[in-house]
Amino acid sequence: MGAAEISLVNPKHDPSLGDEKWRRDVPVGLEFGLRNYWYPIALSTEVFADKPRAVTALCEELLIWRDSSGTPHTFIDSCPHRAVRLSIGHVLKDRLQCAYHGLQFDASGQCIFIPWENGDSEKCKAVHAKVYPTRELAGFIWSYIGEVESFPPPPLEDVVPLEMSRDDIVTFVRREPDWDVNWLLAWDGSIDPLHHAFIHGDGVTVKELGGQEGIYKLGARDVPNGVRLQRLGAGGEVESELSLAWMLPGMNTQVVVRPGSTPIVKRVWRFPIDGSRTQALACWSRLARNSEERQTWEHAYSTRILPDSQRVNLQDKFVVETQKGLQHARSNEQLLNCDVGIVRVRRMLRDAFLAQREGRRLSKNPNSPILFEPWIGVLEDPRMT
Repeated sequence: MGAAEISLVNPKHDPSLGDEKWRRDVPVGLEFGLRNYWYPIALSTEVFADKPRAVTALCEELLIWRDSSGTPHTFIDSCPHRAVRLSIGHVLKDRLQCAYHGLQFDASGQCIFIPWENGDSEKCKAVHAKVYPTRELAGFIWSYIGEVESFPPPPLEDVVPLEMSRDDIVTFVRREPDWDVNWLLAWDGSIDPLHHAFIHGDGVTVKELGGQEGIYKLGARDVPNGVRLQRLGAGGEVESELSLAWMLPGMNTQVVVRPGSTPIVKRVWRFPIDGSRTQALACWSRLARNSEERQTWEHAYSTRILPDSQRVNLQDKFVVETQKGLQHARSNEQLLNCDVGIVRVRRMLRDAFLAQREGRRLSKNPNSPILFEPWIGVLEDPRMT
């Protein structure tokens, strides 16, 4: 990335912009999330059959509940009658009952019972809770948070990693501790590998990723719906593709390759709880074709990968939370050539947000090579699976 590209994002101070200069890559509203995408808003193990679970995502208070078949559903956590939280209510087989006045709703959000009305009352037909499309896959409960009629959701399988639909790949899922920062700040730190040698220098995972081998020049290139990082030579030539990539609306991929072993693929989704808090759900995957390989992978994950990942996450959380919030951080930064990945991600998020304002998507094809590239050379043809 040359100086011209940096100046586009971080020009010299213009007094006429005042405190709003940080807005050039943060259109009003983007700090609260990027809607009209699938998000893994909960772990499957967090939602039980007999009780709704309240969650907050993209600044919306939601609830997830399971019907009698175990199928999850996502509602706005507000009864359309008197705005009481539906999450304090009850699950009655295939109905969700409000705790305040007993109104009952089916999985589509339609009110089907009002205690003081007849069963075929027009009042029932007029009352409807707001719902979002919901699926359960690979240990996550996914919700499509957005305006379904304006932006119909793509098939979930088109936007989730390849490993989530394969039985021969074993995946472990986890919710990370919340960060007390805006989600855009969280992403600035997560697409920045050059801090590894300084913040995480003693970690097992970081050592294997090369974090202690020295500092190198960083490059980046756009791919469909994402950004891939590169290692550059002294003259700016591309030496190699790094094992770190980012994809809309907010998922990064990190690949750990050990000699003589199949790769370990880590995916992390980050999205806002509200304007000042970020949540992250993560998964680690590895090919395991038999019970022995599964046991080996489970042992490696529980004894080495998970503890190290937890330590690294807490180190990142501590550092990013010192930035005093999104406006302060963006208003007091001076971007350098090493921030090329950050620049590309910021630009893609901004462009995706502005495209939706115009009633269109940034890309009509929701797929990205980032979803299957880690498995090329491991599976026969991951693109065709």
